[in-house]
Amino acid sequence: MTLQSSDYQYTVGGALRQDAPTYISRQADEELFQALITREYCHIFNARQMGKSSLRVQTTQRLKAQDIACGVIEVSAIVEHGMTSEAWYLGVIRRLSRSLGIKLKVIPWWQERAGLPPIQRFSEFIEDVLLKEIQQPIVIFIDEIDSLFQFDFSDDFFSLIRYFYQERAEHPDYCRLTTTLIGVATPSELISARDRTPFNIGTAIQLRGFTLEEAKPLSTGLAHLSEYSEGLIQCILRWTGGQPFLTQKLCQLIVSEADIEPRAYPAPYVDKLVERKIIQDWLQQDTPEHLKTIQDRLLHSSRAQRLLEVYRDILQSRIVLLDGSPEQNELQLTGLVVKEGAYLKVANKIYAEIFRPWWVDRRLTSLCPYQKMLDKWLSSKCDARWLLNEQTLQEARTWAGTQSLSEEHHQFLMSSQSHIYEQTIARQEAIRKREKEQMLKEADAIATRRIAKLKQQLTLSLILCGLLILSVIILLVAR
Repeated sequence: MTLQSSDYQYTVGGALRQDAPTYISRQADEELFQALITREYCHIFNARQMGKSSLRVQTTQRLKAQDIACGVIEVSAIVEHGMTSEAWYLGVIRRLSRSLGIKLKVIPWWQERAGLPPIQRFSEFIEDVLLKEIQQPIVIFIDEIDSLFQFDFSDDFFSLIRYFYQERAEHPDYCRLTTTLIGVATPSELISARDRTPFNIGTAIQLRGFTLEEAKPLSTGLAHLSEYSEGLIQCILRWTGGQPFLTQKLCQLIVSEADIEPRAYPAPYVDKLVERKIIQDWLQQDTPEHLKTIQDRLLHSSRAQRLLEVYRDILQSRIVLLDGSPEQNELQLTGLVVKEGAYLKVANKIYAEIFRPWWVDRRLTSLCPYQKMLDKWLSSKCDARWLLNEQTLQEARTWAGTQSLSEEHHQFLMSSQSHIYEQTIARQEAIRKREKEQMLKEADAIATRRIAKLKQQLTLSLILCGLLILSVIILLVAR
């Protein structure tokens, strides 16, 4: 059946159903499918609303067509605050049994093994139930894994996933089992304990924004509005950089507005629409939430200061080379920046217009208690007038102890410390000099007083001598 453009429905937010006409196939679709067909463990780590779950839905459909059993663990549907490892693994088994069609009375089976630790019961389920009940290849998708990081049993779970992979060497049945981890994460976060082997297995599937060629099918829903429907898509991508959520949202906005001149060149129309419906008052218009999610992830990070500084460098067209640092990895997971070759760049024009340099400066000032002084120190080529005093330095060091900071911050704090030390030495020298001068003044005064007293004594002695001599003379004359 041919779909009429006026019936074409864009989907803004959430996973697209498997028959959604607006689903756009990308390079990642084929990469993931081929990797799973060859039974490779995979992981899809990217920012939110990049189409990860939609990719899972589509890939599941393709795998089932190849007679591959597919199970899904949606972590956010299981976890809850304060959840125990027992509740987690029981929930996982129930989800897998349901999605894979395994006929197992889960609760009695679980209770029969009450003497075993929860993780061991789950491992036994995989080996004695899953791999025996299902003889065909099995793919388990574990979605939204970042929701699991808050629990102390997270490391154990991902270590067990790695164990399943390693068991392939000795137990052929495990060769039929493959997992795909999906979420806003990096491999280093999966097993955080330093005394354990890191999560170092699996193929990374890179999920990028739509290219123009990939996004052209989206023009179907715009064809009834404009003769230049493909031109509209091109103009949309200039703003969104192919970001799936924003691209679908702009398409939907055009359909809902329906006020475009059919024969008009689309660029000015799209520019005004973006300005009016997305950029202006973006906090109020951000529904479903997308931009606020980016802002919150950026500002609530323990590395917020450093993330903002790296982002500011990218905004100011400074060359920021990829270095694999935790700050760069986390900044990419906000969705705000993406890799381009060996560099980082702002993901799209909408982000650049909303999260502008003044927005960054304002957030840095609110985060960092000495940001204004630092900026003036840097702009004045390290003029000592802008360094911190002893009290503000102590406050700054207390704050800096909880942050991941750039070299500029460290230099500023060290320069402030050195300047305070130099000022302290100078004050001590001045005090010693004043004390020495005071001592000399006091010694001079004492000497002066002593000399004056000696003069008085000498004068008195002379007077007495004179009187004595006079008395002698008078006595002699009297005789």
